[in-house]
Amino acid sequence: MFNDSFSKSNAAVAYVIVRLSFGLAMFMHGLARFIAGIDKYAKPTIAGFDNVALPHALVVFAVYAIPCAELLIGLFVLFGFLTRMGILASALLMLLLIFGTSMEQNWAALAIQLTYVLIVAVLYLGLDLNGFCVDSYLGLNRSTAPQSVARFA
Repeated sequence: MFNDSFSKSNAAVAYVIVRLSFGLAMFMHGLARFIAGIDKYAKPTIAGFDNVALPHALVVFAVYAIPCAELLIGLFVLFGFLTRMGILASALLMLLLIFGTSMEQNWAALAIQLTYVLIVAVLYLGLDLNGFCVDSYLGLNRSTAPQSVARFA
């Protein structure tokens, strides 16, 4: 894919920039919900699903669980700890959000979520460039870790 070490090092730096930015954005999105008071976010969000054909208990659970997931996933991706698992968890979270957003018929928010999906896909495709991270420090990168550990990194 790369002709020389210079372009590969540039790609690795670019990957770290995207990973750090996405991880920080995800972490701060979750943290902001807690700083502002979880109910300031949860109550209007739950009310927005009043006319949506989803069980109320499921909506309430999801609305309160999503900020926790954003916080944890953001930390994993930001620090590059079990990066592969963090990115896959991000993809699952995005699928959940896209499902809810589509049920709510909030097409403007869906467009933004699809942008996040593209970033998640880029992060997953570039995992081999993931060098500046906790995974590398602990020897958990897929290229250097034992097979039993590498599948989670």
